[in-house]
Amino acid sequence: MGNTPFEVNLFRDKYSILFPLFPDQDMTIGKDLGVRGTPTFIGLKANSDGTYRMFYFKSGNLGAVPEFLEKMLALSGLDKEI
Repeated sequence: MGNTPFEVNLFRDKYSILFPLFPDQDMTIGKDLGVRGTPTFIGLKANSDGTYRMFYFKSGNLGAVPEFLEKMLALSGLDKEI
């Protein structure tokens, strides 16, 4: 939130982030989703009609990465082998 596209790309490159990151310079996306601070982790799943379902929302530290990823897989309903 509040970062320019340049800052987001710098962060993505520095930490080799593989998941999508979005610049939200004017904080429109964050406000629409109810984000009050960073970091905030949001899990979205695409529906067959082109809409999205939010299955996870948490502000603050995500904790241990392996456990976080397992939780995301379980909550999303995605197959671990995808």
